[in-house]
Amino acid sequence: MTMFKTTADTAPPACEAEPSKPTGVSTEDGSEPATTGTPAQRDLSRLMRVGVPTVLGIAGVALLAVGIAVTWGGNGKTRPSYSVPIAYHVTGTGTADITYHAGLKTGSSKMAAFGHEATARLPWRAAARVTPASGPATVTVQLGAKGGHASCRVDLRGREVHMATASGPYGRATCTAEIPPKQR
Repeated sequence: MTMFKTTADTAPPACEAEPSKPTGVSTEDGSEPATTGTPAQRDLSRLMRVGVPTVLGIAGVALLAVGIAVTWGGNGKTRPSYSVPIAYHVTGTGTADITYHAGLKTGSSKMAAFGHEATARLPWRAAARVTPASGPATVTVQLGAKGGHASCRVDLRGREVHMATASGPYGRATCTAEIPPKQR
């Protein structure tokens, strides 16, 4: 009588082995996963379902990052664009409230920044660089309750483009100059 069995007595022949079925696992559509094929084929199937979309997603993000770096020169700043020198002049006596287009907001290629001088002493002068995309060069002068007389002027590349005069209590004048497109 034998008390112990050997593995040769209990193990099924190698050609009769069945692949094991995973328990409690389902695919995205709710069906049972394929259990046929070799482990290498199942690994390849899993790689195609999970790995390929992941690699494509990472590649897309990398291409986006490269595109941004090329567009902005890689230093986090916008490219310098075409701009024109502008000079604003307000003449008169006393004080006035002055608002003007002061160029572009820092780091922007299109958004205009505006300056404001409450009770500016006259005569007053300011300079800026303005792009066609940021809108026209504009200066507005408004007199106070005592009134008076003040004139504004916009110079584009050193040449007077527009002039206006304000007078009387709360008199107001606005001078504007369109920025010409870049000549090719």
